Amino acid sequence: MNTKKFMAIPDNATELYLQTEVTKIAENEKEEYLRIADDEDKTLKVLILNGIKTGAMFKKGVNSYSEPGNTVTYSLEEMVDRLKKAKEMSDDLYLKLEASVNTYLKPIKKSK
Repeated sequence: MNTKKFMAIPDNATELYLQTEVTKIAENEKEEYLRIADDEDKTLKVLILNGIKTGAMFKKGVNSYSEPGNTVTYSLEEMVDRLKKAKEMSDDLYLKLEASVNTYLKPIKKSK
């Protein structure tokens, strides 16, 4: 069994730090890096992850996601599909999630 080690990105991470870490992954985990880089849904998956950080989305267990005020849970793939449709229709689900993430998460600091 191959287990992956994932680490949280420090709140004070600089652009240089992130570039260095991504380069390490690209060199040491090439197949995984390419799988992620080629994932057409990666932007929405990152939005979901950031929504969890801001409280605009909830993760329950290993692969169950829900939004505030909704007791129904969805797998990651189902939530991505919901967000795709919500984005196309400019639905509140997508707009609120995006606004929450943009409001509460700090941009990454540029390296000098």
